Amino acid sequence: MEIVLDPDLQNFAEEQVRAGHYRSVSDMVNCALSLMKAQDEYDVDLREKVAHAIAQLDRGEGRPLDMDAIKARVIATVKTHQRAG
Repeated sequence: MEIVLDPDLQNFAEEQVRAGHYRSVSDMVNCALSLMKAQDEYDVDLREKVAHAIAQLDRGEGRPLDMDAIKARVIATVKTHQRAG
């Protein structure tokens, strides 16, 4: 298979190889395609979860959000990451 890149993408790929980030342009393309595949799988999973949640709401299975609890969890998470960092 032959892949032709736009000149700016070819230059970027070659710079990444020269910088030692990838063994070759082919290695970089494989990495990029793997990331695209993972993103696509994530998107499909997210859409399924959203559809499931909407169906639950349509059946009246929703519950109000506890914003105070959500804020407390966010603050606790930020503090944990600040200590770890």
